Amino acid sequence: MKHKHRVISFIISFCLLLALASCSSLKKNNQSTFNQSEKLELDENDAPFLKSPKIRKYWQNDRIEGKKFIKGHWIYEIEEQPVWMQQ
Repeated sequence: MKHKHRVISFIISFCLLLALASCSSLKKNNQSTFNQSEKLELDENDAPFLKSPKIRKYWQNDRIEGKKFIKGHWIYEIEEQPVWMQQ
């Protein structure tokens, strides 16, 4: 009887874990990125498009500033803001 109870508890725990994992992956996939395409279409069919912003990416080397060591990292800078455009 104890073995049957353990199996049922394991199955229920596994199903809950699977449901929780699928919810967190859905949340990650629904995030939108606006720099993937030239035109961004809004939800409504008759709405105008947004042109994606221009982003500049550059590498900042390791450096020392006084008592601080700053490890190398990428810097992303917006050069042009998104703008409305006609089709």
